[in-house]
Amino acid sequence: MRTIKNLIVLAIMLVPAFCIAQETQTRKVDPFNQVRVGGSFNVFINYGNEEQVKIEPKEGDPAKILTEVKDGILKVRTADNERNIRAIIYITYKKLESIEKSGSGDLTCQSDLAADNFRLSNGGSGNIVADKPIKAKRLNVSCSGSGNMKLADIEAKDFDLSLAGSSNVAIASGQVQNSSISVAGSGNIRAFGVKSDKCALSISGSSRLEISAAQSLEVAASGSSEVLYKGNAQLAKISTSGSTQIKKVD
Repeated sequence: MRTIKNLIVLAIMLVPAFCIAQETQTRKVDPFNQVRVGGSFNVFINYGNEEQVKIEPKEGDPAKILTEVKDGILKVRTADNERNIRAIIYITYKKLESIEKSGSGDLTCQSDLAADNFRLSNGGSGNIVADKPIKAKRLNVSCSGSGNMKLADIEAKDFDLSLAGSSNVAIASGQVQNSSISVAGSGNIRAFGVKSDKCALSISGSSRLEISAAQSLEVAASGSSEVLYKGNAQLAKISTSGSTQIKKVD
């Protein structure tokens, strides 16, 4: 009987501690213009008047979720690389020039993104979604591993896209002067809606690319990739090996 009573008392004592650990936290952070996220967090990024990080714990101790700013980079990660911590994280920014994500969590940008030079990088198995336009003079997008990327709209003078592994990138619409696209592995690109004046492709592996080019298209490809393009671009320079196919579509 005494053992049962002791267990009941212990359970009563643990309940408040558990509830406290699961409360939402709002953390003020130093000014930043870059975000770097690692882990299994689901992250939402929004523009606001005050830079902050809000954490909704789902599993594990939220005290082990680190949010620190160094050299203008907001780093969100777990202490000691602990893996059994899950949370929904809301990041509010005033100015942003770079987003880097690694790990199995997903990241969603829910506000417009604009900078002279903007970088968006996805590594790991999680996905990145940008619901609003991204505008930059130079836009650099990279995706590696098995994670995917879905962008609503882009606008840039120079657009660099690097794809590796089995990742997929889909871009619904956009306007670009110069595109440089590098693909290695089995990933696919769906970007018929991005109107590019000049486009240069470097491809290896078994990828499928859907792009648009108005003036010129250069292709250096090896393997069994397929390139489908829209627009009236001239095939300025073509170098292929293997069974790569290049087709114009309506």
